[in-house]
Amino acid sequence: MYSETLTQHDGWLYYVWECVTTHPTMRPLGRKQTDGCGHWNLRKSKTKITSSSTQSKCTSCGRRKRLNPANLNIRVLLDRDTAKATLNALNEEE
Repeated sequence: MYSETLTQHDGWLYYVWECVTTHPTMRPLGRKQTDGCGHWNLRKSKTKITSSSTQSKCTSCGRRKRLNPANLNIRVLLDRDTAKATLNALNEEE
């Protein structure tokens, strides 16, 4: 279903993702890992996000996160207005 949507759409893809800790045991370069703040963020791209191809920064806490659809809550939207409305609705639920 995802690949069919991608072939039919020639514009931007909007990814709404949540800032969470997916692997609490992972210690990047020996530094202490910080917990995710739970804030929902928006990222747009013209390419499909694969397992570890894209990294994004949380607008709330500044934490950098690899956008991996296999272990992260990511919603893919095709319209900018829908993506912003979804983002605002999810952030209001906190």
